[in-house]
Amino acid sequence: MPVNKKDDIPEHYVAKLKKSFQPTEDLMSALCKRRHLKVLFALEENDDEQMRFSEIGKASGITSDKMLSQALKDLDESYGLIKKNTKDGKNLYSLTDDGRSLLEVLHSLENWVDEHKREFARKKAKIK
Repeated sequence: MPVNKKDDIPEHYVAKLKKSFQPTEDLMSALCKRRHLKVLFALEENDDEQMRFSEIGKASGITSDKMLSQALKDLDESYGLIKKNTKDGKNLYSLTDDGRSLLEVLHSLENWVDEHKREFARKKAKIK
């Protein structure tokens, strides 16, 4: 008999699922914020050297210092995808190895979407 109600799912199973998928869900939620992706892609474009805050802002198109600061903090402290170094009193940012490997996955996803975008458009048109 299929389980249809949340109440019918054993609590230990719910806890196991939450523990298994929560980190993925958290990261996917963060990546849905466009500014996070913009920062990652800006750093990728300049991966040979570290970037200053203002350079990332220009390269990413994020004009709000507050939003850029929050994105950098999230990507550094919460996910370890970028790192911050201080040199001569200036903060410099670069990708970590984890950040680079995530970008490889994102580019694979980008390629997958490119391969399927006509199919998506066709299905979307049928819905309307």
